[in-house]
Amino acid sequence: MWAVEYKPETLEEFYGNDKAASEVLEWVRNWKREKKKALMIIGPCGTGKTVLCELIAKKLSLNLVETNSSDVRSKKTLLGFFGKSLAQQSLFFSGKLVLFDELDGLSGMKDRGAASALKEIISNTKHPVILTATDKTVRSVKDLKTTCKVVNFDSISMVDLVKVLKRICSLTGIESDDSALKRVARSSGGDMRAAINNLQGIVSSDGFVSEQSAKEIDSRDSCSQISDILNVIFNTTDAGIADQVMHNPDASPDEIMEWIRENAPRVYKDKDDVARAMNMISRSDVFRGRISTQQYWRYLVYQGKLMSVGVATAKDSKYGGRMDPVFPQKIGILARTMFKRQKDKRNAKALGGMLHCSSRVARNYFPLIELMRNNRSAEYKKICDLSGAEF
Repeated sequence: MWAVEYKPETLEEFYGNDKAASEVLEWVRNWKREKKKALMIIGPCGTGKTVLCELIAKKLSLNLVETNSSDVRSKKTLLGFFGKSLAQQSLFFSGKLVLFDELDGLSGMKDRGAASALKEIISNTKHPVILTATDKTVRSVKDLKTTCKVVNFDSISMVDLVKVLKRICSLTGIESDDSALKRVARSSGGDMRAAINNLQGIVSSDGFVSEQSAKEIDSRDSCSQISDILNVIFNTTDAGIADQVMHNPDASPDEIMEWIRENAPRVYKDKDDVARAMNMISRSDVFRGRISTQQYWRYLVYQGKLMSVGVATAKDSKYGGRMDPVFPQKIGILARTMFKRQKDKRNAKALGGMLHCSSRVARNYFPLIELMRNNRSAEYKKICDLSGAEF
């Protein structure tokens, strides 16, 4: 994916919000003299909030301690994660920069106490803390604004977007005219990531970006919600329409694949249609695996087209009617088991360190340790004490 492959390597390559970026850099540099020990960056998606923090940490030789609302959500896990991370010394860095990304992702009963935990971390921190958010109206953002210095990011200007797109074209050897790049920039709505994804999606096989191809995304609307995407894919047999709806969706390709996998057998009534659709999803999953193992992001195009165009054209005729998609069971299971999986990962790492083996090998001993715990064996306590694991 070009948005990852060609993200800026230095602050000099960072485009957009120059004044705000300089303000954040100076705050980190002078953190010990600042009254407020945390800074909050608020701005739209794709404006470089997280990337800026990475670049500042790199420039100032700081170890970036990073997490987001999806990783740790409760007070206990927050204090555990940051407490251990901030207590440890940096071997190869001059200090640490703490980043809590997607603050506005904290909400609801299951995240109760997270905001107070962050306040506690900020009040006791010995390192600069940066929080990022998109929606300033969310309660978690409102609760923490008073304890932070606030820096606002704006949408990226079209001038800066075009500069970045030209740079990518130059690096990849793609030919394009200014009018095409301006259309791509305009269609992104000030979102750098969306602009780069748009550009990657319309490059022809001979490495050219035409104004005609740019026009296809110029009128992109808000049909990026998963429900809308699924209804278009399931209710059309037109390859062009199915392909268009997958341009810059808000959800990740892997998430959309799970939604399609869960709902295709429910929507398609003919068994042959279901078989062909699941075959396309299976082939798409093959490319997803290759992206994961080989980090070859060009395969993302094939993954997207197989699960959109492939599934849409798998049926012989349209079924018609709008459907309400069913939430994917796999995503639900992963959400419910997130904390257990995180705990198992920590335990495997701790046990592997004690046994001088990999985390994967250490997991093979979990059933034995569970049996020892059930039998209240003295060896169980000794293993926990030596490894630091919490089974």
